[in-house]
Amino acid sequence: MKKYFLLAAMVGVALTGCVSNEPDLSGGGEKEITFSTPVVGKTTRALIDGTEYPSTESFGVYAWYYPDNTTTATTEYMSKVEVKLDANLTDKNTNINSESGGWEPSTPYYWPKNGTLKFDAFSPYSVVSCVGANATDGLVFTNYTVNDPADVDLLYATRTTDKTSSTDTEETTDNTKYDGVDIAFKHALSAVQIKAKTQGNYSREIRITSLKISEVENTNTFKQNVNLATVETPDAAAWATREQGTTPSTTEYSYITTNDAAKVVPFVGTDGTTTILDCGTKILLPQAVQDSGIKLTVSYEIEYGVAGENNTKTYLAQTTSFDLKEYLSTTTANVSIINWEMGKRYIYTLVFTLDEIFFEPSVTDWVDVTIGETTN
Repeated sequence: MKKYFLLAAMVGVALTGCVSNEPDLSGGGEKEITFSTPVVGKTTRALIDGTEYPSTESFGVYAWYYPDNTTTATTEYMSKVEVKLDANLTDKNTNINSESGGWEPSTPYYWPKNGTLKFDAFSPYSVVSCVGANATDGLVFTNYTVNDPADVDLLYATRTTDKTSSTDTEETTDNTKYDGVDIAFKHALSAVQIKAKTQGNYSREIRITSLKISEVENTNTFKQNVNLATVETPDAAAWATREQGTTPSTTEYSYITTNDAAKVVPFVGTDGTTTILDCGTKILLPQAVQDSGIKLTVSYEIEYGVAGENNTKTYLAQTTSFDLKEYLSTTTANVSIINWEMGKRYIYTLVFTLDEIFFEPSVTDWVDVTIGETTN
């Protein structure tokens, strides 16, 4: 009985301490700095599908103060300030209570009377220990390491510039949206999802007992590179390029472990009545794939024999590995996947294909042996 797999690969482009310096408010009309509902490109702790930022999450903010008629920041006005959702926040500028509350620092910050502010933001706030920033270049995530279970969706926001108030640039009378500084997040990492199905509607059960990818680069430095942005390339953010001849730090990530219950692989018919098995998604560093040693290893069991007492089944254990560099993107005309890129989700599908055992019986003809005649 032959046992082998097909491995299809698809790539989906994703849509896309605090300083508390309060200025002199002697001019009256104090206005707190607040933020509108953050949005994030489709596909933050735990990957989200959609554009709504999780209400239970928090993000960090830097603000740079530019005096009137200057192009150089003179003050780091906010540094790694944590921003959370206040469900009961009332817009202090309009005295209107937003139905969904609003986003604000735990310690109030106020708008300067003169000059402007520029904002950089990152998420989730829990990664604050590796975050730095400056007014010229923007955010830096230094030696950021992705540890298993690889479920932190690291985000950076497009820089918001030349702000003098929390008033949103979008005209709206919808009270479900809080009026504040716009924060538009992008994904800094890649997502790698693995699915599984069988090629045929086999009468024998196939189940996965272990699934992992190994030799995956897990530490690198990210720079927002605001100063490198151009009209043609407005977002110049990038992870550092590994120098030729250097060996990166690598690790393995487990989608299914031997401590988990075995996952039965379904047959997915053309009518779609059976859902393909989702083995999980890891949020990983963008990196080269084609020239890497990244491997996918799957251990599985094939049912055999006759069910015993209490309908117990017996299984034959198998293990196989694949080099991921060998697979193509079916959504881009079968083009080789050179790199895992920021903001993209790569979907690999394991297809279990079994050949049924058949027999071709034959019988060797009798060989006649003639015995001499006997006489009684």
